[in-house]
Amino acid sequence: MSEVNEAPMEIEDLRAELDAEGIQYHHKAGVDTLTKLLNGEELPAKPSKAKKVTVLDTPKLTAKQDALRLVRVIVRCNDPKKKDHTGDIFTVGDSRVGFVKKYIPYDNEEGWHIPNIIYQTMKNAECQVFVTIKMKNGQDRREGRLIKAFNIEVLDDLTPAELDKLAIQQKSRGSN
Repeated sequence: MSEVNEAPMEIEDLRAELDAEGIQYHHKAGVDTLTKLLNGEELPAKPSKAKKVTVLDTPKLTAKQDALRLVRVIVRCNDPKKKDHTGDIFTVGDSRVGFVKKYIPYDNEEGWHIPNIIYQTMKNAECQVFVTIKMKNGQDRREGRLIKAFNIEVLDDLTPAELDKLAIQQKSRGSN
């Protein structure tokens, strides 16, 4: 029993010395820790218990909302068969969304809003072009190659000032 009484006295003495020297310690620190602090030894670092943080300010979109979300883009067509086209009507669909149909102009430098599902489809579209290759024997041979069908430049969303300007233009034209 005398050992039990000596330990608290020793802790109190260590705490008094640490207080006198202005060294801070945890109120639940044991004899070993207080001794190490008093002797200037480094304490082993405890692993930090990081709390899981959840972000609540970004709402999760449903699959349909994500597919119909508008993306502002400039589309340039690489397909040589469509070099005279000013745009095309695209129809894309799946089981989550159904079918989405939209006219998309090419080379519209102001940008054009298209649904994300059409953007994703166009981004992955390819077309075939033929190139002439010179063979070892000197003869020419035509070979097919796949290239991206569209160069798509994604633009930033419209600012509130740009939206107001667009609303005025649409109202003056009588369009919605």
